[in-house]
Amino acid sequence: MKKIKLFITIFICRSLVVILHIFGFSANNLPGNFCIKFYRNILTDMHLPELIILITGTNGKTVSSISLTHILREKGLTVVNNNGGSNLNSGIISEFIKHSSLLGRIKADAAVLEVDEDATSNLCKEIHPDYLIVTNLYRDSISRNAHPEFVYDKLVQIPSDVKLILNADDMISGTLGSDQNEKIFFGAQAAPGRTDVAENIICDVKICPQCSMPITYEYIQYHHIGRAHCDHCGFIMPQADIYAEKIKLDPPTFLLNDRIREQNTVFEYKTKNLFEIYNILSIVALCLDLGYTLDFIKESLDTLKDVGGRYEETVVNDTQIISMVAKSQNPISCSQSFTKAKNTPGKKIIILAINDREYGMHSHHEDTSWFYDTDFEFLVSENVINYITVGPRAYDVALRLVLAGADPEKIKFSFEYTTDITNLVDYDAVKGGSIMFFFEVYFRKWSKKMKQALAEEGMKYENN
Repeated sequence: MKKIKLFITIFICRSLVVILHIFGFSANNLPGNFCIKFYRNILTDMHLPELIILITGTNGKTVSSISLTHILREKGLTVVNNNGGSNLNSGIISEFIKHSSLLGRIKADAAVLEVDEDATSNLCKEIHPDYLIVTNLYRDSISRNAHPEFVYDKLVQIPSDVKLILNADDMISGTLGSDQNEKIFFGAQAAPGRTDVAENIICDVKICPQCSMPITYEYIQYHHIGRAHCDHCGFIMPQADIYAEKIKLDPPTFLLNDRIREQNTVFEYKTKNLFEIYNILSIVALCLDLGYTLDFIKESLDTLKDVGGRYEETVVNDTQIISMVAKSQNPISCSQSFTKAKNTPGKKIIILAINDREYGMHSHHEDTSWFYDTDFEFLVSENVINYITVGPRAYDVALRLVLAGADPEKIKFSFEYTTDITNLVDYDAVKGGSIMFFFEVYFRKWSKKMKQALAEEGMKYENN
């Protein structure tokens, strides 16, 4: 009876996918929503891949998922992932259905799934993954997970048979799991210029997670990520098993050390952003535990060119065009993206397409308070030729820039999402420098056109 129900459900869902595609709609969630309503425990009845890896955390899920999927495929495995769809239960169920037989057998060796923090605990109980990577936990959008402790409370109920890959430098996510969970910790020694004072507006951990007395930082990498201890109760985070040292910004490299196997090698990171280093460390920690060699992991990451359009660099007319996601409503993600501007020398034009207003099918709640938790100060420099703020909230973004110290005379506006923004770019003035384009995650389709338009316009100047 169960097999018949499974067959009928998958057949209906597959039919829905075909119909949706015929009419030009995405099928990322509808099959999953159908199953949640009519066959809630479908995942427990399907034949799932032998290796299941979940990735969660406030930031870094998508890039880590793309990178890990690439490494597994380089090893010859067939992998199911949900990089192109939803990271909630409905999207994950839909993805499995797309890759299953009509009897519910998933046609893959492994599944790498980025999972929303809200859905992680229940999904772990349902499918019992082999691994769970938790990249970090920070404050998030006010409408969902404004405070990290609120998110933490949703994640504490993780089954004891799940092996955890945790951030030893994050006193929030790094304390997840019980004594029964196997754990591998990743972390990093202090980067150049790091002190015991946060350079960011926001630091979410100022008291001990164990006794609630003031915490003492040894160094802070960014926000609350770093090494700290409590002088009152003796609390300290575990030592990292996989850690980075000798971090350099130019060239952007670090020495990755594997304490467990006593080996090390030099890795590159593209964005000059410490955030990327921690993502790499989490992936390497898992792959080493799978038995992959450090050299193979490094070589595989070196061949990865596309991270879902979230970070791209190209040179046109002797000018760097850099595009990077700056996730709306998420002050930590935006601040870490803005670090790229801070660490990029030379003259710059900065384009900001981050808003809380409707774009396409995505409607936001129009709350701009998160701007004031975001480090717009990282964008302010005498080397900036112009700022171009985009969208219905262009004035709000401009106000935040002015409060951060930007010259109001340097700010230009485009209230529509159009490639005509290129007309506001002074290519002659920025030649030899950088055009930096920060865009909201839901704007990727438009941002792709925008990046192409910037490059094409730059080519015109190159040919003159």
